[in-house]
Amino acid sequence: LMEEIKGHPRLHPCWVLLPTTGEMAAPGELVREMKAQGVRAARVFPNLHRYQFAEANVGDLLAALEEASVPLFVDFGITHWAHDKIDWQTMDEVCSRYPRLPFIVVGEGIGAPRFLFPLWSRHPNLYLETSYYQVHQGLSEVARRFGAQRLLFGTGLPLRAPGPPLTQLHYDFLTDEERAAIGGRNLRG
Repeated sequence: LMEEIKGHPRLHPCWVLLPTTGEMAAPGELVREMKAQGVRAARVFPNLHRYQFAEANVGDLLAALEEASVPLFVDFGITHWAHDKIDWQTMDEVCSRYPRLPFIVVGEGIGAPRFLFPLWSRHPNLYLETSYYQVHQGLSEVARRFGAQRLLFGTGLPLRAPGPPLTQLHYDFLTDEERAAIGGRNLRG
């Protein structure tokens, strides 16, 4: 992948990481290698890769990412709006324990406000990627209550159609400034 995207300034590598079980380098070494290769973000799939996203399993990895200022996309593999796969109590705990590490929850749907709103009032390091967040006036509600900087635009391609998140971004009651921030500036931040 690193060779394939070399020379394409619009493409940025994001490595998928696993907990420290010997399958990958030790967290400090892994993060140093990421930095050396220009990788500016990481992603984890706790449910798909069959581990609990908790301090005991990923604490050393989270500490290394926080120290290096590498944002972490956390994808619990939600494929239906009624799925309840995210352990929000653990998200609360890790956001508290690693306050300088940006945690971006990926693919959460219409039930997100009930969990995220209380956490957003306590954790400025918690964000939401918008690919599956199809809440009526959901983006503008978040922007009004917590700031547009909490949202990172995503489509979910190739697994999801890009139309719904694009429509939401375009037609929700956002200012031009908020739309620009969510649409890309927050991610480039």
